Amino acid sequence: MPIQAQHYMTTAKNSPYYAAQPNEVFVAGGDAPVQTNELPAGWLLHRFGGWESWTPRDWEPRLQGWKIHISTTPEEAAATLADVTAICVERGTAFKFLPTLAVLIDSSSKQAHRGSSGKFITIYPVDDADLTDLLARLTVTLDGRQGPYILSDLRIGRAPVFVRYGAFLALDVPGAEDERVASITRVDLCGLEPDQRQPRFHVPDGVQVPEVVRTAMEAAEGKVASRLDEFTAITPLHFSNAGGVYRATLPDGQQRVLREARPHAGLDGRGRCALTRQRTEQHVLEQLAGLPGVQRLRGQFTAWEHSYLELDYVEGTTLTSWVVAGIGLQQEQPEQYARQVARIGRQLVDIVQSIHDRGWALGDVHAGNVLVGPDLAVTVVDLEDAQRLDQPREIGFRVFEYCAETSVDARAADWFAIARALMLCFYSDWEAEAVSPDFWTSCRHMVAEAYGPEVDALLAEVEARYPAGTRSVLASDVQLHHQPGGPQLSDLVEALMAGVDWSRDFGTDGSYPGDPHPEDPVAVHGLAHGRAGVLLAQQRTGHPVDQAALEAVTTVAGTWPVGAEPNLMHGQAGLALALSELGRPEAGARAAAQALETAQGLRRLELAEGQSGAVLAAIEVAGAAGDEKLLADALGCLERIHRTAATSASAQRSLGLRRGLHHGTTGLALVDVVAHLATGEDRYLDWAREDVMGDVSTCVAMANGQVMVPDTVNGRVMPYLDWGSAGVWMVAELVERLTGEPVLDEAQRSGLAETCSSDIFVYPTLHHGRAGTMVSLLAAGPGHRAEVERQVGLVRASLFELDEKAFVIGEGMLRVSSDLATGAAGVALALHAHRADQPYLVLPVSRASAERLPRAADAGRTTTEPATPEPAFA
Repeated sequence: MPIQAQHYMTTAKNSPYYAAQPNEVFVAGGDAPVQTNELPAGWLLHRFGGWESWTPRDWEPRLQGWKIHISTTPEEAAATLADVTAICVERGTAFKFLPTLAVLIDSSSKQAHRGSSGKFITIYPVDDADLTDLLARLTVTLDGRQGPYILSDLRIGRAPVFVRYGAFLALDVPGAEDERVASITRVDLCGLEPDQRQPRFHVPDGVQVPEVVRTAMEAAEGKVASRLDEFTAITPLHFSNAGGVYRATLPDGQQRVLREARPHAGLDGRGRCALTRQRTEQHVLEQLAGLPGVQRLRGQFTAWEHSYLELDYVEGTTLTSWVVAGIGLQQEQPEQYARQVARIGRQLVDIVQSIHDRGWALGDVHAGNVLVGPDLAVTVVDLEDAQRLDQPREIGFRVFEYCAETSVDARAADWFAIARALMLCFYSDWEAEAVSPDFWTSCRHMVAEAYGPEVDALLAEVEARYPAGTRSVLASDVQLHHQPGGPQLSDLVEALMAGVDWSRDFGTDGSYPGDPHPEDPVAVHGLAHGRAGVLLAQQRTGHPVDQAALEAVTTVAGTWPVGAEPNLMHGQAGLALALSELGRPEAGARAAAQALETAQGLRRLELAEGQSGAVLAAIEVAGAAGDEKLLADALGCLERIHRTAATSASAQRSLGLRRGLHHGTTGLALVDVVAHLATGEDRYLDWAREDVMGDVSTCVAMANGQVMVPDTVNGRVMPYLDWGSAGVWMVAELVERLTGEPVLDEAQRSGLAETCSSDIFVYPTLHHGRAGTMVSLLAAGPGHRAEVERQVGLVRASLFELDEKAFVIGEGMLRVSSDLATGAAGVALALHAHRADQPYLVLPVSRASAERLPRAADAGRTTTEPATPEPAFA
């Protein structure tokens, strides 16, 4: 599975949980300051957002204007900063810079933002005349220095000196999804427009262009002929900060792949830029010419400032995509699927062996760098990290879960990675070996049992080519255990909660480590990933509540900054809901009232991160505290939400982006149900039925009979509780029972049950995994009992153990998690809901509401007679 940087960057060796500090493998450049000058008298120093700024004491900044950016290389950073500092201090010009090589390298890495990457120093001229003088001085002083081209800017002269028109002072406005949008004023209209930071130079309408900039623009518009002109069509396949990959067509119809490299950009862990790596790849391809399964190099050329390799185009898809496309075959005809994998695997082994025979190791081996053709022919691509077998192994940019520990030589490391690429074809969660070597052994046993001797023998052959016991470079020194079938513990819920308690030893300030959110300081407190969610799970499962954590949440909720995140899953509303249930109704009511007021400034209407979640929390907390004003305010806000959703096209688009409980109209339906429980008014049930049918109407039936929610942005379908059809199903059935009116037809009901009965879910978790879909099955009634028990067994089989404690693998598969959304607290709550036959305990409603909601009748679904719970407020 693709792993985000926030996951592999936080895999500390001494913890089985994601950590606050990054793994030392990924820290390049060190934290020593690049600045060698003392701050002059009369100057001010500020640090913010990874930058260090030096400003004259009496500086009066402009709101916006033409500013200067300087790029550099790690080798020249100190000298360049010293020269620029001298000029700026002499002239009294404000500037900011990246303070360490580690930050500089990260900002120019392969995965950095293509528009802003490369900016090392930003200089703020006082006016256009000052801009002109500064540019004249800087281009002379820095002539001959190197640095990446800043794609959002315009280069001035030959030095790494660039200009762009943009904001000097932060002027952020909320976007359509409440994201912060950096803005500038419209020069001619006195309004606002986004401060463009895209990978292309842009001059806002109405902006006066100084002569020095105009001259550079005219020079840049002059076209220089290149090999690119000879292609009749060029289609981008992929972009990164290192450059693009393109499919190109020649006049005679021949297809080529063009791999672009930006000089000094796309730095890897070895400090190499994209151009250096491309030169390596060119040399390697020349050395491997003629080998089957290796792309043919046609040549190299330069266009503008970028270098291109031209290679034969190979028809096919990545091994990762091939596996995803083959899930149906894998489930329905495992023997045929295994034969195809064996055919692919044998070719891959032969190709790698032939490369080794010529003295090279591939280096960056993973399923995304293996192409599988329509005829199952295999080609390896992206050889920029290849190295000679007779040289000490170095680790550059890798898909690190495939990367063997540093003690392993380059030849063995290739075979370690090949074994993982083959295992991906059968079990996509093999990455969990990072916390449990036993898990790899379990996967091997399951392959042998389910897919036969041919692929088992192939895997064994590959494993024999690297040292036994080799672990990933991401492996934790704290090793958990795994056995087929999972932990055989008598009380799995208690074992999971005991593991959650133990996790505090690895958390920050006694927090519960879950999914890492290093840039979100309140994540450790929230419902989804922090203390509040764990406390709620402790309360609902009957586990002792952590009083220190409760005090911490109470304090945080009571000192929440005005205007800060009010939402349910990550903000103040979630804390309010938890406090109310944990015996702190007054504190909960104060927090809920503040969250409700703040939420009315949000554009998003959804349950998880929008207005609806704050409304739900306020209704629930009002009931516990007997606060009728809070209830009235919440219900008034709910009415406004419905009027907005009915009349606003942007609100409808927002609710339609990610259908389901957390982000779609299903979440609104749940709030409507809670409003009905609080008041007894049937109009809220009418709203609930209309809302949930909005999501139901978008569900799609798959060829295998499953029914899922489409993700139109990413071209996939979603089955989960938070985002997907499982959450839609749970609320749809609930609304049917409350109203006595149908929401689903029998084909939809059958397809939803089929979806939640799948053998394959990547994660075992509550919000985005098997535990959540299992509870949706449970809520559908006793007719699904046998499948529910099977799904519970599959949840158990995915768990890890240590000293009578149980653990849940988190997002990214590299560490375990203790939180509600992605970890043990959520799975424990789901298993407790199963044990207690109280499926609605997993919903973000109060326990009182969860226990009042009608469950399916013993004989099956009830739709003819609506259930009428007593209102909370008479």
